[in-house]
Amino acid sequence: SLGEYWRPKKGDVIVVVDDVGDKLIKRVIGLPGEKVTINKEGTILVNEKEYEDPYTHIKIGVLLVNADGVPFRNWKTGELVYEYIPKNYNRLKENEYWVIGDNRSMTWHGIIKMKEIEGKVLY
Repeated sequence: SLGEYWRPKKGDVIVVVDDVGDKLIKRVIGLPGEKVTINKEGTILVNEKEYEDPYTHIKIGVLLVNADGVPFRNWKTGELVYEYIPKNYNRLKENEYWVIGDNRSMTWHGIIKMKEIEGKVLY
């Protein structure tokens, strides 16, 4: 299997196969043994330190919308309104990785297992 001779590194872009067979492109942020947290500002922390990469400025939050699905906007600035929900993940076990898409505010993120990784994106 893939895991016998290759392991993702932090920052690698990988192909993940989900439960229904769809292929997702995600970036590896957390490695086995590390602890990933999202703080109340929507920032990713790895082992209590802010994770930095070219996408760090995009905060992780939930876009607030009304019953019709129309996004709420700040009445003064007109900016979209996000809610930031802190989240602590368990320390990553052997063969577990924490991943997220580069469009941080609008992408699935969380823990995947090595067996769900199909390969690395080369570009």
